[in-house]
Amino acid sequence: MINNVELFVNKTLAINNASIASRRSQQITTILDGLLRDYQAHIRPNFGEGSTKIDFDILVSSFGPIQDMDMSYTMNCYFRQRWRDERLQF
Repeated sequence: MINNVELFVNKTLAINNASIASRRSQQITTILDGLLRDYQAHIRPNFGEGSTKIDFDILVSSFGPIQDMDMSYTMNCYFRQRWRDERLQF
């Protein structure tokens, strides 16, 4: 009997948590849809107001063999860019 009650409580809590997560996800989706409704991605941030500061970094994940004959090599890397777009602020 206790196991059945415990199982019922656990399932009820799991359903409630899933419902809360679903509502939160819907709220976030609504906010993002509102921000992006009139967003023009082809226009850079601060257009007409000066420059946009862009931070970037490169992470070399592997550096392959160097070919002596033609002085070539293989490299795998990640290139990351970051900037702030005030139009997306909420």
